[in-house]
Amino acid sequence: SVLTEDEADALGANLFAERKTGDRARGVARLYFSQPQSITVTTANFVTSKTGLHYFPSDIQTIRTEEMLLNLGSDNLYYFNINVIAEDDGTKYNLANNSLVSIANINSAIKVANLSRFDGGASDESAVEFIARARQELTERPLVTLRGIGAKITRSFPQVRRLNVVGFNDPEMQRDV
Repeated sequence: SVLTEDEADALGANLFAERKTGDRARGVARLYFSQPQSITVTTANFVTSKTGLHYFPSDIQTIRTEEMLLNLGSDNLYYFNINVIAEDDGTKYNLANNSLVSIANINSAIKVANLSRFDGGASDESAVEFIARARQELTERPLVTLRGIGAKITRSFPQVRRLNVVGFNDPEMQRDV
């Protein structure tokens, strides 16, 4: 708990372990319009969530009037989907469906929504969390030991929160039947 993040990184390097750095949430925002039109979205056109968090277009995105004519929703509104990325790292930027409320500098947009969740936001791993994980991993990573399985799976699939290893003579091991 007294190590700085740099000191923890240096200690973890001895065990070939890397501290997890934060990441930004990503998603798709849908802009709705009453009439088809040509729109170009830049970083000046950020979207805002109900909680006041900002998401910026991942790059400059454009749709022509002819293309928007093909995007007619069931509510008789035309739409344009844009890829957005959170303003900063952190899990607080992960959003539930329909959490967006506005887009800046596009007055013709009637409404904005996110039809699916925004995911991928992660906070930096603290020195204490990193050292605890590095201690668990150590340098043993074969898939025939409990510690090796835990290290390999959680590194390859960071979204895994719980892991239960089943082996020989375990009641849940179907292969032995």
